[in-house]
Amino acid sequence: MISSVCGERCCKIWATIVHIPRNPYGAHSSVRTCQRILLCGHGIPTSDDPVKAVPADVDAPVLTQYARVYLLPARWTAHFDAAPGRVFHVMRTIVLIDGQNLFHLARIAWAPVPADPSSPYSWPSYDVEAIAARLTARLPKRNLDEIRFYTGVPAASVDQFWHGFWTNKCRHLRNQGVHVYTGRVNSARQEKGVDVSLALDLIQATHEQRYDAAIIVSQDADFGPAVRLAKKIAHSQRRYLLFESAFPVGAGSTSKRGVPGTKWVPIDKATYDACRDPCDYRRSESN
Repeated sequence: MISSVCGERCCKIWATIVHIPRNPYGAHSSVRTCQRILLCGHGIPTSDDPVKAVPADVDAPVLTQYARVYLLPARWTAHFDAAPGRVFHVMRTIVLIDGQNLFHLARIAWAPVPADPSSPYSWPSYDVEAIAARLTARLPKRNLDEIRFYTGVPAASVDQFWHGFWTNKCRHLRNQGVHVYTGRVNSARQEKGVDVSLALDLIQATHEQRYDAAIIVSQDADFGPAVRLAKKIAHSQRRYLLFESAFPVGAGSTSKRGVPGTKWVPIDKATYDACRDPCDYRRSESN
């Protein structure tokens, strides 16, 4: 049994120690020779699987993706009455969705050419809660604690159709407990205030220690500075956070790059289609 000492109380884990050519986490780790770590929690393996060893050639970033096993904060619960080699902790996950970015990336990726108004990719047909749940469940032992949705809404005098659509959809999301921010859309159809609000919410949630993993559903590189600042705040709190950016990728996509400083998670067509909203907010009866 080993425990990491870094000026704070940390969880202990069972591990098998052999030689490793380098220390993945530098001077912060009290462990210098570890190759096979028996985990049950963050995917290596899952809690329902037999305990397995991490392959001998596992790369440090792979370990980092699943759990920073040497520096587990005390609030991550380890159950020592379980079989040796098993560690259980749940990552509180926050999902922040840039609604317009998600819609336009899906349209570019999969909408037919020439445009077909009946195509589900020609309008924001996605289910916000379903997408958030699917992305959170991509790795085991993550709990979806918070969904935040951001979109620009044009004034009724500028675009009656989209004003009605987003008003209906956002009303439904609020009723479901989703945190919704609506910015304005100017005459040039540019959103105002949306990106800034998402970035500020990420920083505030980091400062308040409300999450362990953050998933930004967007491909916008402008969120990169906010992620860097969030990492600095977490470092000052002696915490390790996981950041992902998820975005649709298909035949029509022009880029496969996500938010800088995050793990890029492409959303394929099958995943998007499985997260369709059963409600069509374009219809008058949705009012």
